[in-house]
Amino acid sequence: MRALRAEPEESGLIRTQPLLELDPKRCGSALTLLHRVLPARKAELVKLLEQMGEDIDGTRELPFNQLQTVHFLRWVVVDGATPEQPPQLMFESNHDGTVEQHLGELLQRGAPALHRIYRCCAGYPAAHLAELAESQQPEVSAFLSAGRLRPQAFYVGRRGRSAQLIKLEGQLRDAIQRFVDAAGPDPLRGLGGSPRAAYAAILAHLEAEHADPLRRLRELSRRAPPPPRRSVLQLLLRAPLYLALLPLVPVAYPWLRHLEKSDVPLQLEVLPDQTYALAQREDFQVQNQLTHLVAVKPGLFRQLLLRLVLASIDLLGRFYFNQGALGGLATIHFARWVLIDGGRRLIFFSNYDGSWERYLGDFVDQAHVGLTAVWSNTEGFPRTRNLVQDGAEDEEHFKNWTRQHQLPTQLWYSAYPDLTVPNVGRNAQICAGLLREPASEEQLSRWLELL
Repeated sequence: MRALRAEPEESGLIRTQPLLELDPKRCGSALTLLHRVLPARKAELVKLLEQMGEDIDGTRELPFNQLQTVHFLRWVVVDGATPEQPPQLMFESNHDGTVEQHLGELLQRGAPALHRIYRCCAGYPAAHLAELAESQQPEVSAFLSAGRLRPQAFYVGRRGRSAQLIKLEGQLRDAIQRFVDAAGPDPLRGLGGSPRAAYAAILAHLEAEHADPLRRLRELSRRAPPPPRRSVLQLLLRAPLYLALLPLVPVAYPWLRHLEKSDVPLQLEVLPDQTYALAQREDFQVQNQLTHLVAVKPGLFRQLLLRLVLASIDLLGRFYFNQGALGGLATIHFARWVLIDGGRRLIFFSNYDGSWERYLGDFVDQAHVGLTAVWSNTEGFPRTRNLVQDGAEDEEHFKNWTRQHQLPTQLWYSAYPDLTVPNVGRNAQICAGLLREPASEEQLSRWLELL
């Protein structure tokens, strides 16, 4: 799955399109769709998605570089929970605007591709048509929306930033960098000899050579919501729900310990061919994706406990871990957990920076408590104590378990494949300095250091 590279203009910025009018408060939302695949057409569907995923740039039926609502998206075919159950097609995206706007854009830009994909699914209303007629699009949109699932936990690395704004900030940052690099080995001297003179030279260059992107930056930034703040108060307002559960702890804890002691973790060995097949879809760019599916342990207790843990992670991600890092992990753009098949299976989607090995290692080192709390309720996970202890700290077993349940993602797309989560945050700081000149020489110097 090779990332899209937008074609540059002579200015170094990609060609622009008229901006969609999107609600600036609806940035980075999660959409998950699940539809049953016709068993006789599973192989056809997998092949189609793989072909599209391997040639993102050349997929004319869905020109990804024209999508303005999308941060990341993927399609992946999932086998049924049992051999008797049909396979399923999962779509997940991180998008701006409403679901209706997002699906409308996908259908407007990529109706031929969506038609070919969903003709392989049961109940698709335009299956009898060779090509999707515009008059059928509302019915197809309703069909897609009917498969919508809500995530039990959703995390956003950089909240409140639209895909349009993230891409524009990255492009302007690159334009500044090229200008500064052209000033010679001592850019400060080459740009006037002082931080204020250098700032003025940079801004003048952008006004002269990149006036339209700078104007769009001002427009998008004016409409963007303020950066999120950590809010312990918001967490405390939801504390009564958890306080109401405290009387159950004396009963629930002994039962949890009984289940943990009786659990039999599976000693799984990942086959070399399996690892190779998954690795073939990784490390094409600074970002990677992970699709992971595992069965939930049986019983009402595990169901309720898992949902409680995921709801807690969702709250923490919204109101506390909203500054670009989840726990100590500053490499996740978007991640979500979704229960499927009536809660019998748990799927995890992640869009992250760096290699798979480093990502899992960071999980073990910095976020094992939360991960253990979630996945200790699923089959085969390393043995745990007290819900959050041990578990993911057993690094070898945890990595083997993760690979064993990882699914090949047939098609995955990133709208800004060269940007890491820290890049997105740094570019936002740089562009904030363009919109409002730093007041002091010290602040100007710190701004220049961001470059």
